[in-house]
Amino acid sequence: MRNILLVIVFTLFIHFSFAQKLIGEATVTYNVSMQKKSDGNPVQSLTASYMLNLKGGMSRSDFSSTLGTESAIYNNKIQEGAIIKSYGAQKLLIKMNANDWEDRSSHFKNIPFSVEKETKVIMGVTCSKAVAQTSKGDLVTVYYDPETQCSNKDFSLAFTNINGLPMQIIRSGTDVTYEYTISKISYEIVPTATFTIPQTGFRVLDYSEAKKMGQWK
Repeated sequence: MRNILLVIVFTLFIHFSFAQKLIGEATVTYNVSMQKKSDGNPVQSLTASYMLNLKGGMSRSDFSSTLGTESAIYNNKIQEGAIIKSYGAQKLLIKMNANDWEDRSSHFKNIPFSVEKETKVIMGVTCSKAVAQTSKGDLVTVYYDPETQCSNKDFSLAFTNINGLPMQIIRSGTDVTYEYTISKISYEIVPTATFTIPQTGFRVLDYSEAKKMGQWK
């Protein structure tokens, strides 16, 4: 009887492993829209792009708009990273360790997502819906591909409890709503140099200094 149960468990494990595609290296691009509100009425909109590069335990995200760019680089193996901000003449590099990386998104950490019955087709993929609320009160809605998963979930603490690849993310706060919608996935090799933190051209701050200056909220 015990042997039969072991066979059943092993069979289910193999089935799940092959059913869900695991991404170890890829470049995922999202189109981003933002709407600011005043007294409940949209008064300002902004379009941008968000590019996520993954390679093993390394991640790099780049948020680009007409206002400038902001990048986040992190290496799980050495537990070091940085936030790089380039807005006009302001060029900052904020060094981060593992504690800093976790603190920057602490209001997202381990938020409990509730999976709903609604689905949405995005890029030909039938996506499941999950909703949650952050400790700040923001409503987060995620449509994700349940058949695809990133092996490195530490690129964002917001989605560690999502069992799939986020295809669309809608974050609604009191004043601002952000919507990220996937536009492209590339499985080509990502150069290791992509995750190199620049050594010159930026004013360097540590994380605690940046928080005091209001550079991180």
